[in-house]
Amino acid sequence: MALRLSREEIWLGLSAVAFCLGSVFLFRLEDGGAAVHPAVAVSTSALTMAFFWIALRTSIAAHKTRPAIDLTALLGAIGEVRTPLNPTGSIYVAGELWTARAESDLDVGTVVRVRDREGLILIVDSDTSSESVSKEKKGE
Repeated sequence: MALRLSREEIWLGLSAVAFCLGSVFLFRLEDGGAAVHPAVAVSTSALTMAFFWIALRTSIAAHKTRPAIDLTALLGAIGEVRTPLNPTGSIYVAGELWTARAESDLDVGTVVRVRDREGLILIVDSDTSSESVSKEKKGE
């Protein structure tokens, strides 16, 4: 059974060993001996190394993963204009504020539907069917 470690894991292991060795010699008595019993230093260092090993490996793995957001799920979603779209502005859709662009100028409060996206910019159109429903709810 072969054990393959990535470059990050090798450096992480070497730094953990250096941390353990350094903790034994951190405090010295006047006669030059270690002020901390080596067993205490090694056990404390081992627990600390275990914690950092798990935390840093998890952090490295999270850093390497791709974002989990599915931008295609926004297509067809209904949102509301928060800053005027002339032609670019901000809309609130799916619980977040997004940069959006429209073919025509749209005022704040206009209900829009996401038609497409270009990178992180949403392409929207005014949604008249939802606009009339929202006006009825407000009592206008």
